[in-house]
Amino acid sequence: MALKDLELIQYSSTGAVTFSLLQNPGTVHGGYNLVQKIIKHLLTLKGTNSFLTKYGSGFYNLIGTIDTTKIEQVEEIIPVYLKNIVSAIQEEQSNYMINNELEDGEILKDLILINARFDIQLLSWYITVKIVTEAGASFVINI
Repeated sequence: MALKDLELIQYSSTGAVTFSLLQNPGTVHGGYNLVQKIIKHLLTLKGTNSFLTKYGSGFYNLIGTIDTTKIEQVEEIIPVYLKNIVSAIQEEQSNYMINNELEDGEILKDLILINARFDIQLLSWYITVKIVTEAGASFVINI
């Protein structure tokens, strides 16, 4: 039985991610639910969800504060944040796997950093991450 969540994020096969709060949101499940879960973990500041205090990361703070003298340091830290998110999601998913509540297509196997580049003119990060599931499916997201 797959887990479901409200559809908050639209994901395109090009890796584009858009956010929207629809009046009548649909649900996401399977791999798209996993994509949404990862994006929410990346962009939610850890500790801001009073119901799930371990949910989130400091990733947004890392890439949201621009100090052009520390670009190389940030590039080195991004994989650490991704590994922490993998651990957090796998720990969360292990509770559901006991009762076979997850399908292989929604079980996170790995997050792989494909590219992390800072555009000095736009003062913006361009980060591409590959999500790999236990079923062998993969999704590429651009942050």
